[in-house]
Amino acid sequence: MDGIKSQLNDLKDKQSKKDWWQKELAECIHCYKIPEHNLFLPFKNSEKICVDIGANVGTFSYYASNFFNHVYSYEAIKSTYKVAKENLKDIKNVTIYNMAATNKAEMEIKLAAHSSGLSGDSSIYNVSSKKPYEICKTIDIESIYLDNKINYIDYLKVDCEGSEYEFLIGKDLSKINFLVMELHTGYLKEDKSKELLDYIEGYFKLEFKVGEHIFFFSSKQD
Repeated sequence: MDGIKSQLNDLKDKQSKKDWWQKELAECIHCYKIPEHNLFLPFKNSEKICVDIGANVGTFSYYASNFFNHVYSYEAIKSTYKVAKENLKDIKNVTIYNMAATNKAEMEIKLAAHSSGLSGDSSIYNVSSKKPYEICKTIDIESIYLDNKINYIDYLKVDCEGSEYEFLIGKDLSKINFLVMELHTGYLKEDKSKELLDYIEGYFKLEFKVGEHIFFFSSKQD
C-alpha cells in the first residue's frame, strides 16, 4: 500500500520540492556538523564512511558527500526516497536505500504521514486505522555493516522520527566514531528518551547539542 504521497505537501510539485530542498540543506549544514570541516575533532578511520539514517530528500547525504569517501543513505518513505534518488543521481559516492531503520532487518513496517504534511515528519508513530499508510522493509545496524561490507562508521547521523530508540538501544555501538542524533521526545516520551541517552553515553561522550533535541556524540573508544 502506497497511500501517503498525496499527504506530503513539500513534495506536491516542482516548486515545493525546490523550496524544501533549500530549506533542508540549510538546516543540515547548521545542525549536523562535519568533523575536520568545521570542528576540531579527528576522524579515527581512514575510510571515512558516513551512514545517513532518515535521508528525507537527500540533503544531508549531498552535504556529507563532500567530506566522506562514501555515504550510505536510508530513507523509509517511498515517494521521498524517489525524490532523494533523483536529487543524488549525479553524486557517485552516495548509495541510497528505501528502507526503515529499526532493531531487526527483513521485517515489514507501517509508516504514515504526519498532520504537518512534511515528508520529514512521517513515522511509525503516526500510523492509525483511520489514516493511509505504506509499508517499508527494515534494516538494522548489524545489516548496515554486513550489506555494505564496512567495518567501521566514522559518522552516523540518525533522524528517524522516534525509531532511533529501536535502532540504537541494546546494540553494539563500539564501531562508530561520531553519532549525531535527533531525539524525538514527543514520540518516545521521558522514560524511553532517558533510557536511550543513558545507553548511548555508555559508548560516547556528549560534545554539544544543537537546540534541545540534536545531540552530537564522539566515541569514548581509543
